Amino acid sequence: MTEPTSTATGAAAGALSAIPAIWLGAQTDALLVGLFAAMLVTAQIRTIDSVRVAAATAFFSALAAGYGSPLLVVLGAAAMPSVARIDPSSLRLLSAFAIGALMPTLWPLIQRRAADRLAGGHENE
Repeated sequence: MTEPTSTATGAAAGALSAIPAIWLGAQTDALLVGLFAAMLVTAQIRTIDSVRVAAATAFFSALAAGYGSPLLVVLGAAAMPSVARIDPSSLRLLSAFAIGALMPTLWPLIQRRAADRLAGGHENE
């Protein structure tokens, strides 16, 4: 079992490294909400066993939430007209939390799938 302080330290390092993304156009509030969700989830995942991995996980999840939540709201409003009537800022923060909470779990799966494809395991897909 990982030491809670090492995971928290890694998540804090990821938070500090996400600051330049604000200058690159990420939604600040979505970035922070996604980072908060990622820190909550990262502290609970047993496979994250080092500060470096925790920092990378928190950083990537925050970036995905900061850049992905506005896109998710636009796509949701286009796909479902009932979603278009809801305030976009509240949906953006909700989607940022969801992205930040899901990315620490989904990212290793995405990496494995990409590695399999690069190795030639799924040529027909």
